[in-house]
Amino acid sequence: MKSNLFSRLPALVLALFSVFAQSQEAPLITITGVDDELRNNILNHLRIGGENCDTDMGRLLRLQNQVRGNTERAANALGYYKSSIAINFSPGESCWMLNIDINPGEAVMLDTVNIALDDQPIAVFNEVIDTSPLASGQQLNHGLYERLKNNLSATAVENGYFAARFVRSELNIDLVSNTADIDLLFAPGPRYLIGNIQMNNSSILSDEFVANLFQINTGDAYSNTELVRLRNNLDQSQYFSQVSINPQLSQAQNQSVPLLVNLAPRPRHAYSAGIGFTTDTGPRVRLGYENRYQTRNGHRLDTEISLSQVRLQQNVNYMMPIGRNPLRESMLYSAGVINEDNDTFESKRVELEAAYRNESTDGWLRNTFVNYQRDSYAINLDRDISHLAILGFNLSKTQADDLINPSRGWNLFTEISGATDAVISDTNFIQTIVNGKTVNSFGSRSRLLLRFDSGFTWIDDKEELPVSLRFLSGGDQSLRGYKYRSLGPTDDNGLVVGGKHMLTGSVEVDYEFRPRWRMALFTDAGNAFNEFDDVDWKQSVGVGIRWLSPIGPLRFDLAHTLNDDEGFRIHITMGPDL
Repeated sequence: MKSNLFSRLPALVLALFSVFAQSQEAPLITITGVDDELRNNILNHLRIGGENCDTDMGRLLRLQNQVRGNTERAANALGYYKSSIAINFSPGESCWMLNIDINPGEAVMLDTVNIALDDQPIAVFNEVIDTSPLASGQQLNHGLYERLKNNLSATAVENGYFAARFVRSELNIDLVSNTADIDLLFAPGPRYLIGNIQMNNSSILSDEFVANLFQINTGDAYSNTELVRLRNNLDQSQYFSQVSINPQLSQAQNQSVPLLVNLAPRPRHAYSAGIGFTTDTGPRVRLGYENRYQTRNGHRLDTEISLSQVRLQQNVNYMMPIGRNPLRESMLYSAGVINEDNDTFESKRVELEAAYRNESTDGWLRNTFVNYQRDSYAINLDRDISHLAILGFNLSKTQADDLINPSRGWNLFTEISGATDAVISDTNFIQTIVNGKTVNSFGSRSRLLLRFDSGFTWIDDKEELPVSLRFLSGGDQSLRGYKYRSLGPTDDNGLVVGGKHMLTGSVEVDYEFRPRWRMALFTDAGNAFNEFDDVDWKQSVGVGIRWLSPIGPLRFDLAHTLNDDEGFRIHITMGPDL
């Protein structure tokens, strides 16, 4: 019995394969005599997808009129009204075939094109009209004509022109002259305004503060874009767990649309914990606490402690929204203690800072700050204590198509700061920092990533610059292949002490060889230095692999130095590319 079953197995497999092969067969449809645009339009109009290889020739022949009609409509849509069409169904070896041979004839061309508003020019509608390809001398295309009408109607709804209508909407075709005229007159009507705003605020925030967050008032021009932007800003404010803004169009009166706003609070107290690892700092642990509603005016208090093998940092921050737009303006008061002990230096630093932060509508974040720091440090055999009162300003922006896995984007950070011994500080200095990153795609799966970090200091005696303000290179985010902050100018004993200036950069190419996985080639170069004519340039090259996790890429790099006999060094990091 068993041998009989095995003897039949090849036949069973062959039968199953035959059934599978038949299920994969499909009719062969060929369209000749036309360009790709018309061919694709005909394929989209045929509507015979429900017919399979089992359909008999009798039914197929009865479908000829349907196929002819759909083909004519597809040709007409692109301006071909004088086409001749030959349709031929024929049996094939395993499935039937359809050939459509067309002589499209001469296309209808646009003659007079009149597209206008019935009132004074309105920018949003003029932009739609000006970008339309419909123009005298162009080939008639019904799709473009309907798209223009749809875009005008959508723009009207988007911007609160709820009474908009077409006064005239005419497309006249003259087959004798083979021309067409378009006469389109659009009446936007009055623009509706924001009416009464009913706000259901179940958070502990005061109604006055929430009204300042809202940034839209009764009497403002209606705009869906502004309502969506406002909802996103409120979502990102971290005050609310749920935000809904509902225009009550059915209750519009006197060209005003009331709004119903529902705001649900987040929990007042939040606790967080995290663990991580990088080769610069080793394993690290983070604990945090936040009071999201320290006051009814939106003040926040948060504190965090993070611990790694080389760094212990404790911070307390108090944030106060201010100004007419508290979503974009705030004062931040901070206190922190940072203890760092790496292979180059030891530092115990206490910092106090007050900062005014402002974010513009185009995404630039401006930060003006006053910082006091006391730094007790030891670098090699030198020990010192510094006191600095630093005044500074920084500017930053990140722009990308996807912040977690960008295919195109950039980041820029610039800062200038300084201190004078006339006010608390032990020394005079000015320091500037410019850091930038870009990501650009080429091909379908490849990206080019560039990074540039620079810093320059003007000070009379470089020995008076505390270690927290000296530049050092090397590590995961600097020059891979070298230890964390191990590169820079040296003292008479050849020990690294850090420098006044720094220039480092990186060029990296990665390739997505399978979904969520990339391989990379890179080179890093640069160093910290004191004099521009005495720079000990360092360079490394390496390969890496990236896993695109839901919270950002996890990177595993193997780097080799070109200037020193450092061998290979592994670098493991996690975080966004920009």
